[in-house]
Amino acid sequence: MISTGGQMIAQQRGADMESNHRIATQILLEQWARWRYYQSGEVKGYPREVPFYRMMRGTGVSSSYITDAAGERVDYAVARLCDRCPDQGQIIKLRYLDGKPPARIARELFIGETRARQLLAQGELGIEWILDCSE
Repeated sequence: MISTGGQMIAQQRGADMESNHRIATQILLEQWARWRYYQSGEVKGYPREVPFYRMMRGTGVSSSYITDAAGERVDYAVARLCDRCPDQGQIIKLRYLDGKPPARIARELFIGETRARQLLAQGELGIEWILDCSE
């Protein structure tokens, strides 16, 4: 009985670690989307302003916390994912660059919401794998 309980605890820890990696990848993708937003505008890199000053100016998008080098690495990973798995790449772009929820992505692509969530999760894992392999 004790070994079974130990196995259950080990499985739970493994699931928790996998969940933490997925959350870290999601945060990195959110920061990449902000970085891309700033790269597309007049400001190169991410702004180094005090948030209060930015709030007074009226810009609603918060600055990214990743460096240009990290942003370029994620950009490369997303490009590779788009080459290898176009469906996953498209959903990653719609989710993070356009900020659309999975339900809206599903409607736009004429697929089920469950399928959209699956492709999003697979795309996030693909990005994580590409980033891990490129280090």
